[in-house]
Amino acid sequence: VYDDGFAKMLEVEIGIQDNTNIEIKSGLEDGQLVVTGPYSLISKTLKEGDELKKTERKDLFKED
Repeated sequence: VYDDGFAKMLEVEIGIQDNTNIEIKSGLEDGQLVVTGPYSLISKTLKEGDELKKTERKDLFKED
């Protein structure tokens, strides 16, 4: 999750999933922001305590 500008890893219980979505059944509190991105980035590159920049989805693909 996003925790004041840094990555914080949490254990969660997952439920059903498909190619693009995973149900999180428990382990998150209301208001926590889940970090999303490509699988390889989230599962292999991102580490506890890495600095993060919060970005709105609509701003990810803006043309200058």
